[in-house]
Order: sequence, then structure tokens, then C-alpha cells
Amino acid sequence: MKKIGEIAREFGISHRTIRFYEEKGILKPDKYTKSGYRLYSEESIKRLKVVLLLRKIGFSISEIKSFLNLNLSGRTPEESLKLLVDILRDKLNDTMEKMEALNVLKGDIERALEHLENCKCRFLPNWEDCEICKSMIESNSMPEVLLAILKNSKR
Repeated sequence: MKKIGEIAREFGISHRTIRFYEEKGILKPDKYTKSGYRLYSEESIKRLKVVLLLRKIGFSISEIKSFLNLNLSGRTPEESLKLLVDILRDKLNDTMEKMEALNVLKGDIERALEHLENCKCRFLPNWEDCEICKSMIESNSMPEVLLAILKNSKR
């Protein structure tokens, strides 16, 4: 049995993180000392390790809770395998969609930085006098992040 502080140090996380998982019903101490310290068994520590891995690969708290509470009893090994594969495949698809969205955002930020570093008008507040800025807006080639700033600055 280990105390919360030992586990926190072992995994490089805070006491608060462990307590958060307790509050969410994902982890629970196996015992308490007479002075109220939480004690966790090796089984609980293994569960925490899985929780941290699932968080690292993008699972939400509710997804982790569902995943850890899967009831595979009464299922054939093939049914259990299919269920786990389906869950992980869905997470992979979600992750790929997020990566695509982040790549679009990355490109937009890169174009915004290039524009800001090269445009002579210095962008704000003189962009309306800049032929390059006006041309980019008219041709819909102004980076979205800069368009959002322009729309906000007109208020």
C-alpha cells in the first residue's frame, strides 16, 4: 500500500490530480490510515497508470470512466475484442480529425506570422490604407486569425 504523496511523486503528478480522479469516480483509495492518509493498493496504482495513459492519448474523463467500467463478462472473447477495437478506432478517428484541424490552424498561424512580419502597414491600425491587406481580404487569402482580429477591432 502506498500513500497519495508517494504515488504522486512516482507518476510526476499532483495530489490534486489524484483527488480529482477520486471525485470523478475513476479511482478510490483502498484504505485510510488512522490519521486519514489515503492508501492505494498495487491494483489501484495500475488503474491510475491506465487512466494517465488514456488521458495522454486523448480520452476525456467520461470516456475513461466508461472504458474502465466496461463489463466484458458474458461476452465472448471475440465480442470483447471487437468492442475494444471499436472504442480505440473511434478514438483514433477523433484524433485524426483533431490533427487535421490543428494542421489547418497551424497553416493559418504561419501565414498570419508571415504577413505580419512582411507587410509594411504593420497591420493595425493602418491596414485599411494598405493595398496588400485590402487585396488579401478581397481575394479571401487573409489568414482567418487576422480576419478575426480585424472584425473585433471594428467594434
